Amino acid sequence: MANHENLSTPFIYLRSTGEKISVTKEQRDAFYKESDRIRHKEQHHHRCMCSKKHLWECDGDCIACKYHAAGDTLSLDIPTEDGEVNMYDCIPDSSPSMENVIADRLLLDQLFNRLRELDPDADTIIQLSCLHQQ
Repeated sequence: MANHENLSTPFIYLRSTGEKISVTKEQRDAFYKESDRIRHKEQHHHRCMCSKKHLWECDGDCIACKYHAAGDTLSLDIPTEDGEVNMYDCIPDSSPSMENVIADRLLLDQLFNRLRELDPDADTIIQLSCLHQQ
């Protein structure tokens, strides 16, 4: 009879210690609702291989889980089909070119010079603008 009572008592499994903590049904449902969401997402991407009989062990910490798999996530270090470069080499550089940086700086200097021509207090305005951006 004691075993049957243990099965009907709501619990949360702590994988780090291997113990089952008795909780209320509401606490268990709230905890496993989030871990179920994470597990379903991981299963969709083939990163969770947890079988149905071990679902109670799932706490949503997939990285430390023994059922975690690589899934459909590809590494950027994987070589391309020709084997000469990897995927990381194929990603375009999103940083601005040196020509664009220099052109922007020249334009900004021209704007500041024109502002100084129009307003004698321009340096104060420029300093306040620079302080506001920081």
